[in-house]
Amino acid sequence: MGRPSATALGVARLLEQEAESGVRFVDMRIALLIGGEPLLTVGGRWDRRIKQYIPGARDARVLRVHAGQEAAARWLADWTTRRRSGDWTGFQRVWSALFVGGRRGGKTHLGCSALAVFAVMLPGTLVWAVSPTQEETDELDRELRAVLPRAWYRHRAAPKHEFKLANGSTIRLLSGFKPHTLKRGRVDFVLYNEGQRMSHEGYIQLRGAVADSGGLVVVAANPPDDPIGAWVEELWEKARAGTVKSIAFSFDPAKNPFIEHQALADMASEVDEKTFRREVLGEFVPVGDRVFYAWSDSQSVRAVPPGFVDITREFTSQHFGRAFDAAIGADFQLWPMVAVVLRMYRDPADATSTPLLWIVEEFVLEDADEFQLVDALEAAGYTGASTVVVCDASGDWQFSERERTKVGELRRRVKGRGSHDVFRARGWPAVYPPDSQMDRNPEVSERVKVGNALLRSAEGKRRLFSLPSNEQVNRGMKRWEMRDGAPNRRSEFAHVCDAVTYPCWRFFPRRRPKSGAVEIKVLKRFDGKRRTAGW
Repeated sequence: MGRPSATALGVARLLEQEAESGVRFVDMRIALLIGGEPLLTVGGRWDRRIKQYIPGARDARVLRVHAGQEAAARWLADWTTRRRSGDWTGFQRVWSALFVGGRRGGKTHLGCSALAVFAVMLPGTLVWAVSPTQEETDELDRELRAVLPRAWYRHRAAPKHEFKLANGSTIRLLSGFKPHTLKRGRVDFVLYNEGQRMSHEGYIQLRGAVADSGGLVVVAANPPDDPIGAWVEELWEKARAGTVKSIAFSFDPAKNPFIEHQALADMASEVDEKTFRREVLGEFVPVGDRVFYAWSDSQSVRAVPPGFVDITREFTSQHFGRAFDAAIGADFQLWPMVAVVLRMYRDPADATSTPLLWIVEEFVLEDADEFQLVDALEAAGYTGASTVVVCDASGDWQFSERERTKVGELRRRVKGRGSHDVFRARGWPAVYPPDSQMDRNPEVSERVKVGNALLRSAEGKRRLFSLPSNEQVNRGMKRWEMRDGAPNRRSEFAHVCDAVTYPCWRFFPRRRPKSGAVEIKVLKRFDGKRRTAGW
């Protein structure tokens, strides 16, 4: 008697599955809702014999999204619909999505919901849920059991921890403790849960794994409190700046109606400020001692709100005697050559009419000279006639290039002695040092105090902001580190931050008050012999 054919084996297996479940048809339909509004519906009535969805599903698993998850859920619904249809017209396609926020914001729940939606929508797909350790897969196991009706899957914990769905899709739970173990071939959709506790190498393995099917990696993370999670912060910055094919969403636990908010708020009296900001408010707080401790990603990085009034010309007129359309802070180094563009705004709702400084553009050039910096500024539309430059005071007597032959070449080109002369020779006459009362730079520590006061005053007022597109400025202001109690001058972030603080000092100097005249009294020398004579 011959061996059974593959078709016969397949039929036998189908009949076996039907015998296990007792049914041929399974209603596998998921509806994603925000309030009463349907965002997405996938699946249908699954026929185990013909292996496809057919009309007539009566029941649906309803997954509800709360306000704190709404932005990410709407985007996921759009992405999922387009992934199903293959139509990406008018959609900025990305390969990863970052869910970041404080505790109980709903990041993991939405991530597991996304896994279930994808696995139900596309039969036969492979989906992974990755946790820092094998033991921590229990949380994801519980979440998936809450999302998936028991009739939809067969579960096994060994040798592979996975949910095998009736439609042939598999949701596999893995550990990311050893990143190289994630190099397992193709996967269609991934949740990298607690990403801040896992390595960037693991994320890279997953990014490569979804390339075969054009899938997505969802990273759910709290702001990192350990160097291993620094990559999460970098990805967040790049995604917000638009320099990588990723998208970032912030989850606010204050908008989660299913938790006791007071329990989180009361943690403020139980932990230090950094921990509260990181764990509860979901802010990226620098790990270790940082120069600009007042910097906050959520507060300092933002677009100019609609309705704010541009007062740059009025503000610069008060400080320089004539109006300019923009102010530039610049630092002259080969590595890097930096310029930041600032504009000033007024909040019409602010009765004090406090000027607000906004960094609206950055220019960070590696291995460049002053001519190339001016070229970059002019290519972006800035002109010497309408722009004021507040820059490194040493540029009045030296160039960025320290090599003697190149310095000589620069001097011949501009017939001057320093960086300021390059700007003037190119038609940028309004070049000023940071301090109007001295020809050198103010002390770094003093400039830093000005920066921190503008970032957040003692009263909690914020007056210095940066656009999300300023990737290198935002990274530098957040990460410039202290060393031996002082700003690290050898840091890669020092010069970017110098360019920011020069105009800050010019506009808001913090000079020590001059004391009155000091009376100097001359004391006669003590003569022991004369004073003790006759004793």
